[in-house]
Amino acid sequence: ARVEVALDDMGVKPVENDLVFARAQLVDKSGRPVFVSGAPVTFAASGGYEIVGPATATTEAGVASVLVRTVRPGHGRVTASAAGLN
Repeated sequence: ARVEVALDDMGVKPVENDLVFARAQLVDKSGRPVFVSGAPVTFAASGGYEIVGPATATTEAGVASVLVRTVRPGHGRVTASAAGLN
């Protein structure tokens, strides 16, 4: 019923101009992962982040990923949305 986004920084705090993956996980209303493949997810970045390449990716086992550059780490956010979630 929603999309949760996290930066996959491998436990290392990103610095300016780092490239990291933003991963969007589809979850149901109880917060459990939904393992749907082929669903389009659109990402948006603001403030200290910018998307590198296409802003839309399709899910594989409920996860979609895009590459993000950190312009000002800790400032701004990355969000994602998927049409047709109930």
